[in-house]
Amino acid sequence: MRQAVLRRRDPAFDLLNDPRTVLSKAKTNTFSILSKSGSPKFTGIKAKYVPSKAAALGKDATFTVLAPGQSFKIVHELAGVYNFTSTGEGAYTFGAGNVFNYIDESGALKTIQASSNKQVHRSGPGQSFKIVHELAGVYNFTSTGEVWSGQRVQLIDESGALKTIQASSNKHKFKIAGELAARNSYTPNLSKRAVSFTGCNPTQQSQIAEAATASDNYAEANAYLASISSGTARYTTWFGSFRASRYDTVVSHFNRIGTDATATNYDCTACRTEPGINFATTFAYVDPSLPGKINLCGQFWSAPITGTDSRAGTIVHENSHFTVNGGTDDHAYGQNDSQALAKSNPAQAVDNADNHEYFVENNPALSNLD
Repeated sequence: MRQAVLRRRDPAFDLLNDPRTVLSKAKTNTFSILSKSGSPKFTGIKAKYVPSKAAALGKDATFTVLAPGQSFKIVHELAGVYNFTSTGEGAYTFGAGNVFNYIDESGALKTIQASSNKQVHRSGPGQSFKIVHELAGVYNFTSTGEVWSGQRVQLIDESGALKTIQASSNKHKFKIAGELAARNSYTPNLSKRAVSFTGCNPTQQSQIAEAATASDNYAEANAYLASISSGTARYTTWFGSFRASRYDTVVSHFNRIGTDATATNYDCTACRTEPGINFATTFAYVDPSLPGKINLCGQFWSAPITGTDSRAGTIVHENSHFTVNGGTDDHAYGQNDSQALAKSNPAQAVDNADNHEYFVENNPALSNLD
C-alpha cells in the first residue's frame, strides 16, 4: 500500500487541498506510475484551480487541518483514474509530486523542490487499485526550521500567509492485477455546433453564452501566432524561449481549439457532486477524453468575463485539456508559477493549460512586437 505520513508537533497547519496533491481525493493525475511495460493511461479529470484564490475563501473545506500530534489516512481509489490495460499486470512504482509553491515573508510566490526516495512494497493479485496515504511525520516544512520528509502540500501559516512547501517524495512499488480499467458510459456528442446547457438557470445560461463568445474572440491568438517567427514579449512570457518545434505545438493547440467555446455543453451541476472536487475553490473541470463538455464550478461565477483568471480564459484553459486539442496538463497554477515555468521549462510551459489561458488573456497587455 502507498503511505505518506504526517504529524504536526507545533501549532496546527491548514493545508490547501490542491487537486494536484494527495490531500485532494479528486480523480486528478496525482501520481507518476511506471512499470517495465510503461505507464498506464490517465483517464481522470483535469481542473482549473488557483491556490491564492482558494486560500482567500477561508472555508473549512478548502483545507486539511493538521493539529499537533494528529495523524490520518487518505485513500485514493485508482479505478476510473488510470487504465492499466495497455501495461498489464505486474509490479508498478508509484510516486507523487514533489513540487511545492509557497508565499514567503515578502508575499512572493515561490517554488521549492525536494529529493525523492524509493521504497519497495508489493500487493498480491486481485487487490483493488487503492493508494492509502497516512499523514503522519513526513513533510519538510523548511520555513519552520523543522526537518520532515514527504510530498507536496500548500499551507496557511500562523500569520495567514499562503505557503506551498515541497518536501521529499517516497516512491513505492506494487503488484497490480485484476480488472485493469473502469468503464465510462458517457458518449460525447461531437456533432454539436452551438452552446448547450445542463442544469443551468437562465441567468447562468446568459453568462455562459457571453463568456463563450469572448472565449472565441480569444482565437485572435491564432492570427497573432501566425504573424510572428521569433520570440516576442508576449510569447516568451508564457511559452519561454522561442523554438520552432515548441511554437508549432502552441499553434497546433490553438488551431484545434478554434471556436470550440460556442460548440460546447456547459454543465452547471456536476461539479457539486464530482467526488473530491471542492465546488467553491474550483473554476471548472473536464474529462480530457470527452471533448465538448465543460463542468463549471464556484470560482467560475465570481470571475470576470475577460482579464486574468476570467470566465473566457477558463474556457480556453479547459478546452486545451481535451486530448483532441493537444491534451495540456496542469504543471503549474497561477500567473506567477506559469511565468516561472516558461523560464525554467519551456517544454512544460507549452503543455500547461494556464500558460495557454494567460497567453490569450494577455493581462496586463504585453507587446506583440518586442
